[in-house]
Amino acid sequence: MTGIDLQLYQLILIIICSMLFGWLLGRVIWKKHDRNYCSALADVQSEQEKLKHALQNKEIVIEENDFVLKTILDTIPCQVFIKDVRDNFKYKIASKNFLDYYKLSLTEVIDQDDYVIFGEEVANELRQNDTKVVEHCGKHFTFDENISSRFSKEDVFKSLKTCFVTEFGHPYLLGVCVDVTDLDKMQKNLARAVENEHLLNELMTRVTPENNNPSSYLEMLKQFCEYMKADRCYLLRYSEDLKYTEVFGEYSAISSNRRLLKNGFIYDTPIEDQLMRNISDGRISIIHHDDDLNKFFHPDSIWRKEYLKIGMKSLYALPIMLDGKIWGNFGVAFEQEKVVLDSSQLGLLESFGHMVEILLFRKNYLDRLANALENAQAASRAKSAFLATMSHELRTPLNSVIGFSELLNGPDVSPETQKEYIHDINVSGKALLSLINDILDLSKIEADQMKIVPRPLDLKHLFMELESIFNSSALSCNLYLNFILPEDFPVIMVDELRLRQILLNLIGNALKFTNHGGVSVDVKYENATLTLNVRDTGIGIAPEFLQEIFQPFVQQDTVRDSQNKHGSGLGLAICYKLAQKMGGDLKVVSQPGEGSCFTLILHNIIKAPEIQPRVRHKTVFVDLKPENLQVLVVDDVPINLKVFQGMLKRIGITPQLAHSGKEALQLLENHEFNFLLTDMWMPEMNGTELVKKIRENPRFKNYAVFLM
Repeated sequence: MTGIDLQLYQLILIIICSMLFGWLLGRVIWKKHDRNYCSALADVQSEQEKLKHALQNKEIVIEENDFVLKTILDTIPCQVFIKDVRDNFKYKIASKNFLDYYKLSLTEVIDQDDYVIFGEEVANELRQNDTKVVEHCGKHFTFDENISSRFSKEDVFKSLKTCFVTEFGHPYLLGVCVDVTDLDKMQKNLARAVENEHLLNELMTRVTPENNNPSSYLEMLKQFCEYMKADRCYLLRYSEDLKYTEVFGEYSAISSNRRLLKNGFIYDTPIEDQLMRNISDGRISIIHHDDDLNKFFHPDSIWRKEYLKIGMKSLYALPIMLDGKIWGNFGVAFEQEKVVLDSSQLGLLESFGHMVEILLFRKNYLDRLANALENAQAASRAKSAFLATMSHELRTPLNSVIGFSELLNGPDVSPETQKEYIHDINVSGKALLSLINDILDLSKIEADQMKIVPRPLDLKHLFMELESIFNSSALSCNLYLNFILPEDFPVIMVDELRLRQILLNLIGNALKFTNHGGVSVDVKYENATLTLNVRDTGIGIAPEFLQEIFQPFVQQDTVRDSQNKHGSGLGLAICYKLAQKMGGDLKVVSQPGEGSCFTLILHNIIKAPEIQPRVRHKTVFVDLKPENLQVLVVDDVPINLKVFQGMLKRIGITPQLAHSGKEALQLLENHEFNFLLTDMWMPEMNGTELVKKIRENPRFKNYAVFLM
């Protein structure tokens, strides 16, 4: 309660006391016969004392009420105020929270109205709400009031207001306000986020797998540009090495003729620009017209010239990534005025950029999926062709074996004819075995089951071995065979087995298809790269076959059929895949009628470390006569056992035969053998398991075992 109310209350009490005094004095005058004057005066004095004590008690109560009210107004966490309706809605009471929030003193608020404190614009809104409350006195009203103070605050309050009338009929307006600015901002941000999400979802539907093309992206840029109230949106695409730039899509809200860059034109990427460096680092660039452009652009940069030509006031550019690499950048430009985007708008820019990345990734993924499907279908067709060709190639020697075998059983076959038939059966069998080995090698490479094991290799020894293999064949055809190797050629680390396999095939093919001249093999080693050339002066390869020569079962039929020297068509395919498996490549250059040159290139071939020579132990040879050798042959196929038995008997050895691993172990328990031959693939117990069982027994640990 204020000091004014206290004085009013005291004045009322004094008037009441005076009225009571007059009333008592009248009673004394009119009733002097009942009491005497002294008695009446004593009664009046007694009543005055009672009134005095009552007044003092009332003052104490008022002071306590004032203290409680002040404590409440000082501690309540919201703004509380009372306005005098009759006094032009001037403030009569204001809480400490109200004063502190607007940084006002009590004297600056009490007996002042909203026009003085907040200004006309805010006061008009508050006065309109206050008038509505007064018109419906006794009811409660809630308002969302935007209040700005002299400190340029723009805050939102949830205000509860009501009008009450004192017992004397004086109307007052009571208000309680809670600051809901943060809540209001959260609601607005949530509403904006919902709008942004709706926009992005709608944009995503514009680019489908069926219409993922620049025109669809242009529609996206247009809609996004209109939503942002921007003047220009664009997508730029970089080359893989970031040296060149092209316009992937651009929309201008001002004029379609004011292009940033020409569509379809390739530009040099300004690597030296800070803008481009930010893009490369995955950071957004924000440029305003009042910034120092030298911080973003090189003086001679084409982007600086375009920026100035169009007259951009604000530019926002952010990177677009694809598969972890810079694909391009997305830009939003404002050309009418400088525009500073808030965090929510910047977040929308980044979301749009990520959406473009998702669409590009989807397009790239679908393209790769389509290519994979196409490759799978091509592989399926190749597999069918492979199986058809392989079936033909297998049947050819098999038919020879079966046919000549049947002829041998016929009557009247002379010894000379028998030898010829047996020779043909032998040749067909070896051809069949070679074909099967090639197919197995190719299958291992395709299944990635072939391991490359580099070991120290002296090419001089390998060349000597190859020369001894092919020299007689070359001499019989009157062809030269030269191996050219520098004297200081180092020992290198390479898979000798696979390198020998490649050279055997290349040299064998070269001799096979050379009628005059010869074959030469040379080698070069530089910068950890091994280069081997196999040159011939043979029939050569037609140009149309050079692209397919390394495919399985591909042969230059028109030339090689006439020579009757074609093989299975797998050799070069195996060589090519082995070269790739060894981290290199196999190339060919050829001219029909002049010859061919196959070049094997192997990378990352290092020199072998120096190895101390091994101490060779003296080898002791034991002269065992064949008829004294005890040999055990294990195979689950009876015909194979029969073949081995016949071959061993030819050299004077009579072997013991076992049809399974279990039977072999039983024979080992009861007989002594010098060595054992076993098949790898057998039911119940294969060759590897059999060897393991043998080695577990100390009695057999020194047996020589050969796996077939």
